[in-house]
Amino acid sequence: MIFTFMNGQSMSLSLHKFPPDIYYLLYGIIGIGVVHGVSRMIVAKSEALSRVFEFTGKRSYSLFFIHFLLVYVFAFNRRIVALPWPVLLLFLISGTYIVQSVIDAAYSRLRRVKLGS
Repeated sequence: MIFTFMNGQSMSLSLHKFPPDIYYLLYGIIGIGVVHGVSRMIVAKSEALSRVFEFTGKRSYSLFFIHFLLVYVFAFNRRIVALPWPVLLLFLISGTYIVQSVIDAAYSRLRRVKLGS
């Protein structure tokens, strides 16, 4: 265990979690800041990654429900559930994005047809 040099108090995060005190809160705030800063630098360098984050951010609510429905469907298909989890995760994520893209294309086409009338 790590102890502070000032007062000998334990720095184990599990001891500061309930109720959260300044150590636990600062750890979370600093951690979020570091992850945010690093991710902004990575996304700024990659146009493709930036487009993926933009697509996901704009459609996160519908992606959640599509993902939930696919998990429900996959749970009843024994052949899919028997796959290794990385393959199952790949199917789930790619399936979610494919369904969302189809919905976007159908909605866009419907709007064009409606506006053209």
